[in-house]
Formats: sequence, C-alpha cells, structure tokens
Amino acid sequence: MVLLQMLRNWKARILRSPYFKKRNGIVCDKTVRWEEAVRVLNRTGQTATVGEYTRIHRGAKIVLHGADLTIGKHCMIGENNRINVFAPVQIGDNVITADGVSFITNTHNYQDIHRPIVVQAGSQHPISVGDGCWIGVNAVLLDGTTLGKNCVVAAGAVEKGQYPDFCVLAGVPARIIKQYDPSSESWVRVKQKGEHEKT
Repeated sequence: MVLLQMLRNWKARILRSPYFKKRNGIVCDKTVRWEEAVRVLNRTGQTATVGEYTRIHRGAKIVLHGADLTIGKHCMIGENNRINVFAPVQIGDNVITADGVSFITNTHNYQDIHRPIVVQAGSQHPISVGDGCWIGVNAVLLDGTTLGKNCVVAAGAVEKGQYPDFCVLAGVPARIIKQYDPSSESWVRVKQKGEHEKT
C-alpha cells in the first residue's frame, strides 16, 4: 500500500513538472516560447514534442494528422511557418527557420486522368532536418525531404530529395550550389550541369 502511494506521489510530481506542459498535444518544458496567434490543430489526438529553449513565432500553424512531430532544442521557428504532419517530421537541434517556411508531408495523387484529383488518394512521406540548419524565407520542404546537418536553404527554394551535410541549396527545384570542403576548410562553389568554365 505504501509503495502504491509512493508511485502515485511520484507520478503527480512528474506531471506537475514543466517537462509535461502541453499545448493541444504538444509536450514541452517551460523554456519553450509560444508567441501569439500560434495555432496547433490536433486532428488525431497525436502527441508531439518541442525541445527546451525553442521559440515558435507568431502566426505559425502546426497540423498534427496522425504522425510524430519532434522539434529539437534551441530552435527558432519563424512567423507564419506551416508544418503539416501527415507523416513524421523531425527537426533537429539549433535549427532556424525564417518567416513563411512550409513543411509539406503530403501530396495529392493525379495519375488517373478519368477522376478528379480531389477524389484520388494522397501519399505521405517524412521530412527530416538535421541539426544546425538555416532555412530561408518562404522556402518549401516537400514530402520525402531529408536535409543533413548545417545546411543552408536559400529564400524561396523548394526542396524534395536527400541533401548531405554542410551544403547550400537554392532554386526551384533546389540544387546544391555550395558545399563545405574539409580538406581546404572552406565552402566551395558546386559547378552546375551545363555550366562552362570562365576564362
């Protein structure tokens, strides 16, 4: 009986802990800053986690729709970001997203030309962002995208695919324009297909 009471007291203390603060299904500690007008739509009762000292700026919208969302420690999620969690979204530690960044894990199928797109099934694929990335204004990460560590994504870029650690991405669709070279300890411009050497 004493053991049962001890377990109840322990559970009550844990649930009162700042690490079990919830915001519509998102578990975070008291160091997480939620600015005004952040919306969390939890359509499936999903639980997500946000790491300590992360800041979610005003106007951000998070839609939990049956998959896991993890945002790491010391992140800055910019104003009016959109995170659609139809498939898992993993954002590492120390990630910065500028304003208007979108994480889109789902897409509509269109293959059957005899049926409207709206009635065709969709598909979902996870998105993963490595530690230390910086994602520029209005960039879009589409379903199935993986960014390695310390990547820089230019403003307005649209990413879909796998990108290695320590690269700079730009364009629609995004391509690697610079990559860190450990031998020279510098960022090296990546020659694009069809580009000629300047003389």
